[in-house]
Amino acid sequence: MLIASTAILSLGMLASAVTSNVWELAVCRLLTGIGVGGVLASGNTLLSEYSSDRWRDLSISTMVVGYSAGAIVGGSISTF
Repeated sequence: MLIASTAILSLGMLASAVTSNVWELAVCRLLTGIGVGGVLASGNTLLSEYSSDRWRDLSISTMVVGYSAGAIVGGSISTF
């Protein structure tokens, strides 16, 4: 599921680069959003299954914070 979601995410992002109107871009962004949702859900599940009981909470928290921090940093960089 993680690999399939990453493939969907990648295809949506690549297709977004070659769109010619707003409707095509909206469909590509929807596809990308579905991929992102799949990656986050299956990534958290995979992480929780392979983490030890002692480190599970910290691992999941770090992944959630890392995703949010990446969005903030990426958005900040894109303003320049």
